[in-house]
Amino acid sequence: MFLSNMDKAAVLSQALPYIQKYSGETVVVKYGGA
Repeated sequence: MFLSNMDKAAVLSQALPYIQKYSGETVVVKYGGA
């Protein structure tokens, strides 16, 4: 999947409040397979 710089900026700006909420916490991100 290709995202333009504008798309990336939009996603990051929307995600920022959630990122700040969990700042300093341990966050596990799982992707792919079972």
